[in-house]
Amino acid sequence: MAINWAKKLEEAGDKRASKPKGKDWFTVHELRKETGLSNNNAYEFIKSHIASGKMEKVKGTEYSKEHNQLVRRVWYRFLLCNLPQLQSGDCYGHKC
Repeated sequence: MAINWAKKLEEAGDKRASKPKGKDWFTVHELRKETGLSNNNAYEFIKSHIASGKMEKVKGTEYSKEHNQLVRRVWYRFLLCNLPQLQSGDCYGHKC
């Protein structure tokens, strides 16, 4: 009876992870990769959009395969109701 330890560790990590629910969440690393912003500019961009109410932020944890343990993560997403070019009324349950 062989046990796949890597699979078991990954499953254990997923059970304790606290990721945000819903769609369109991204990390600052994903934002940097997508836009080509520098680290400082990415954080300034996020800071200004959170202050103006155009983005929301959720802190949580996620299992890291690189570190083989839970790590803290921060996820962000745009609030579509506050972006004039989108005005779809879909605010992900956010009260505008």
